[in-house]
Amino acid sequence: MEIVDALKVKVDGTTYDLGYDKVTIELGNSFYDITKINLGSTETSISTALTDPVIMRGLTLSDISAIFVDNTTLNLDKISKIEFVIDGERYSLSNVVIDASGNFTVRQKTFSPKDVIMVADQYSYEIDLLRAYKDKFIFYCTEGDTNYWVSLNDLFVDADKVKILKDNVAYDIDQVLVIERNLVRIKGKQYKVDSSFKCLYGDDVYDIDRIDYDTSLDCITVRGDKNTDGYWANQPSKYVFFKDNKKYQEGTDDASIYVNKKWLTLGEIMISDPAHFTYDGKSYDLIGARIRIDTEDFEIVDTAWRGQTRVLDIYMEEY
Repeated sequence: MEIVDALKVKVDGTTYDLGYDKVTIELGNSFYDITKINLGSTETSISTALTDPVIMRGLTLSDISAIFVDNTTLNLDKISKIEFVIDGERYSLSNVVIDASGNFTVRQKTFSPKDVIMVADQYSYEIDLLRAYKDKFIFYCTEGDTNYWVSLNDLFVDADKVKILKDNVAYDIDQVLVIERNLVRIKGKQYKVDSSFKCLYGDDVYDIDRIDYDTSLDCITVRGDKNTDGYWANQPSKYVFFKDNKKYQEGTDDASIYVNKKWLTLGEIMISDPAHFTYDGKSYDLIGARIRIDTEDFEIVDTAWRGQTRVLDIYMEEY
């Protein structure tokens, strides 16, 4: 903090007027507002007034007065544990620092409450607003989309976005039962995890060195090195459809594929290579598959993969 004059200070390059702005300092376990700078010929002192804490550490459940979720209020007496997922890492309530503006600080980095996921007894909530009132916090949240997590190389990720690959067939994580470290059961069969297993998250593929279930975290944990080889790491970013070698449509709007007696969007399948795809743990031929765009049905007769731009061209003829 730099003193400008009797009523102005500069913090991190910003000048604050003590007559209008609240500037607070922490001394020991107490907080004080700076009210005035006393400029003397030989020494300078500051006038302060005791104020409510603007930074809180080592929080417990008793430091939360209410959690509102949509139109309901959570019963705090029935919550045993609250954690926060921040930048992919999970922190207990006692290991975060929250300031009076509702911002979170971990690892000397500050995060807006909207960038933080609250996990209360494994149920996740998106924080819309966080307010401090009489030394306690009030959370305003909406119900989150993620209630199940996977720890991937110590980062917590949405389990719905994780797939386990076995011999080029993709399985949702909830189809994989971890019996013990590196021993899994998939569709009734038991496997020792080896080089044929990989983990897919987003556009990244990992060779699985270890997969286990952590009872303390109540989630599957995966460790492994990123694998840049293979088609799995390059799912199509765009589909282009051709009929009679002429461009018919770019993109997947109103497009679906017929798989096992039902129509699926292309976002529901995984492309294992330009000629094959997987769904629900089974592999299918892409060539010969039936495609519907709007109300017109087609048969796929060929494909072409443009790897640099991750575009999959699909050539069709009328079904």
